[in-house]
Amino acid sequence: MQQGHVGQRLPQPRAELLPREGMSRGESRKDVSGEPGGLGGVVSTISSSRSPLQPPDADDGEPFTTYFDSKIPIPEDETHSCFSFRKLWAFTGPGFLMSIAYLDPGNIESDLQSGAVAGFKVGSGSQRSPLNPTGGWEHPREEWEQQGLGSCLWVSLWVHPTPALGSRPQKPQSCGFGTAQRRGFGGIWGPPTHWCPRVPQLLWVLLLATVIGLLLQRLAARLGVVTGLHLAEVCHRQYQKVPRIILWLMVELAIIGSDMQEVIGSAIAINLLSVGKIPLWGGVLITIADTFVFLFLDKYGLRKLEAFFGLLISIMALTFGYEYITVKPSQEKLLQGLFVPYCQDCGTPQLEQAVGIVGAVIMPHNMYLHSALVKSRQVNRADKREVREANKYFFIESCIALFVSFIINIFVVTVFAEAFFNKTNAQVHQVCANASSPHAGLFPNDNSTLEVDIYKGGVVLGCSFGTAALYIWAIGILAAGQSSTMTGTYSGQFVMEGFLNLRWSRFARVLLTRSIAVTPTLFVAIFQDVEHLTGMNDFLNVLMSLQLPFALIPVLTFTSLPSLMHDFANGLFWKVAGGLLILLLCSINMYFVVAYVMALRSLPLYVGAALLSVLYLAFVAYLVSRAHLPGDLEGVEGPGRELKVLGRS
Repeated sequence: MQQGHVGQRLPQPRAELLPREGMSRGESRKDVSGEPGGLGGVVSTISSSRSPLQPPDADDGEPFTTYFDSKIPIPEDETHSCFSFRKLWAFTGPGFLMSIAYLDPGNIESDLQSGAVAGFKVGSGSQRSPLNPTGGWEHPREEWEQQGLGSCLWVSLWVHPTPALGSRPQKPQSCGFGTAQRRGFGGIWGPPTHWCPRVPQLLWVLLLATVIGLLLQRLAARLGVVTGLHLAEVCHRQYQKVPRIILWLMVELAIIGSDMQEVIGSAIAINLLSVGKIPLWGGVLITIADTFVFLFLDKYGLRKLEAFFGLLISIMALTFGYEYITVKPSQEKLLQGLFVPYCQDCGTPQLEQAVGIVGAVIMPHNMYLHSALVKSRQVNRADKREVREANKYFFIESCIALFVSFIINIFVVTVFAEAFFNKTNAQVHQVCANASSPHAGLFPNDNSTLEVDIYKGGVVLGCSFGTAALYIWAIGILAAGQSSTMTGTYSGQFVMEGFLNLRWSRFARVLLTRSIAVTPTLFVAIFQDVEHLTGMNDFLNVLMSLQLPFALIPVLTFTSLPSLMHDFANGLFWKVAGGLLILLLCSINMYFVVAYVMALRSLPLYVGAALLSVLYLAFVAYLVSRAHLPGDLEGVEGPGRELKVLGRS
C-alpha cells in the first residue's frame, strides 16, 4: 500500500459503521443488542468471527474499530435546550478514564516529593512544621530569649523541649510578631514553631499544569469526535512510513515508562498491605494477572467498565482525603497557595520539583488515549449540531474529571508539605523505633534530609499517625496503580493498532501490548529492592518528558487542518496559544532532562546525550515542518459532508 504524508490523499476502501443521515441516535446499522447502555437506550454492537491474525478483506464490510465493539447512544433532547444533565451523563466516562493519568503512582510520587521538598513557608521565620520543632534553628536559645526579631515568629507552648515526631503539641498561646520567651510548665523552653497557618508552595504550579493539561486534552477529544479517528490512526494516514515508525517507537517508550511506574506502584502497595510478605516481583505478577481480568469488564458493557473506574477514583479520593483530614492544614492558606504564584526562597531543588510537577501531569500517551475514548459515543459526524454538542459535553466532562483529580493531588501535596517538610532521617528513625515499626531501619540514623517516595511516604505516615494511616495510604496507591495500569493498557492497544493498522483478536492484542510494557518492569522488580526505586522513577520521568513533543505536535497539527477538521479546525488564537504552550512545556521538560543528565557527572554520558539530542531535535524539527503543510484524509466524514470510506486495504 502506498504511504502518504501530510497533504497526500490515500485510497481507503472500507466504510465506517456510523448512523446514516436521518437515523436516530438510538438506531444501529448492525444488529442491536438489548443490553441497556446505562441510559435507558441500547448499545450498537459489532460482531466478527474473523480469525485472530487474519487481516480483513477490503470488501467484507467489517467496520474500522479499535478495541471497543459497542457505542453508547446519546438520548435525543426534544426541547433542544442548551444544556441537559441527561446528555451530560451519557457523555460522562471518557474524561474520567483520561483523568486517571493525572492520578497514577508517578504523579502521586511527584506530589508527595513537591510537598516534602518545597513544603510550607511564611515570612522569613523558621520553615519547620509542628512535627519538627527542634531541628536546624538558626539561633541558639539565648538569642531567641533575648533578641527581638523583626521577622514573623510563631511562639507556641510545648510540654517538652524535644517532642517526638508525630506528637501533637498544645495549642499556641500566641501567634504573631514578637520575642520568644520562656514559657511552659516549670520553665521548660518552648521553641518557636509554625503551628499557626502557613502558605503551601508549588500548589499554584499544580493548578497551572492541570489547566494546561485540560486545554490540550480538549484538542485530543475534538480530533476524535470530528474525524472519527483517534490520534494514532490519523498519524498512520498522514505521515510517511519511516517517520511514522519512529513516532510509534517514541510513543511506545512513553507508554512503557508510564506502565513501569504504574505496575511498580501497585506492587509497592501490595507489599505494604502484606507487611512485606509479598515481594515486589510478586506484586508485579499479581498486578499483571488482575489487569487481564479487569480489562474484560467492558464485555459486560462500557458503562460497567466506566463505573469500575469511577469506583477506583472514589477510593483514591476517600483514602487520600483521610490523610488530608488527619494532618488538618489551614484551608485559608491552602487557597492562598493555590492562587498566589510565588515560591519564597526557592532554590534549585524547589524549581526542579516545579518542573517535575508539570512533566508528571502532562502525559504524552494520554493524548492518544483520550482521542480514542471519545469514539465510544454514538455521534453522527455528518451533523454539525451533533458534533458541536459532543465537543461541548466532552469538554464539560473533562473539566469535572480533572477537577476531581486536582483535588486528590492537592490532598497528597498538602499532607507531605504540612507534616514532612524538611525532616531528617534521624527524626523519622526515632519515631518509627518508638512506634515499634519494622521499617525503622529504612531510615539511616543521621541528620541528612528525608527523601520520600510512595513506599517511604506510607511508612512515615504509619509511624507518625498510626498503622491505619499506612494501610489507607497503601489502598489509595493500589487503586491509583491498578486504574492507571488498565488505562495504560488501553493506550498501548490504541497506539499499536493505530500506527501499525493491526487487525488481531482482542486477546492477542492485550497479550502483545502487555508483554512489551511489562517485561522490563518484571526485570526491574526482580533485581531491584523495593526501598530503592526513587532513582528509577526519576529516570522514567525524564524518559516520558522526552516523548512529550511526539503527542503535542501531532495533535496541534491535525486539529489545525481545515481539510481534516472542517469548521472545527483551530483558529488563529488556538494555533498561536497552542504553539506557545507546546514550546513552553517542551522547554520545561528539556530543562528537567538536562538537569538530570548533568547530575550524572559522567563524560561518556554527556557525549552520548549530546549525540542523541541532535537526532531527537532533528525529528522534532521534522514534525514541526510538517505542521504548516495542508492535509486531507480522503473519505473522512466531516460535518456537512457525505459519509465516505475510512479504512485502508
